[in-house]
Amino acid sequence: MEIQASGATNRYIIIDPQTDSVLATVEYGKDAHGAALTVDGRYVVIPNRQSNDLTIV
Repeated sequence: MEIQASGATNRYIIIDPQTDSVLATVEYGKDAHGAALTVDGRYVVIPNRQSNDLTIV
C-alpha cells in the first residue's frame, strides 16, 4: 500500500502498488502530519495537528 498526500486539496490518496489502483481518497483534518498503517494492515491513521484529532481510514 502506498499513501500520497495532496496538501493543496487536504486529501490523502491510498494506492495499491500491485494493481496501480486507487483504494481510497480521504479528506483529512487541519494540518495533517504523516500517516501510519496499523500493524494488521487494516487501517491508515493520520494525525491532524491543528484540529488535535486523528483521521482513521
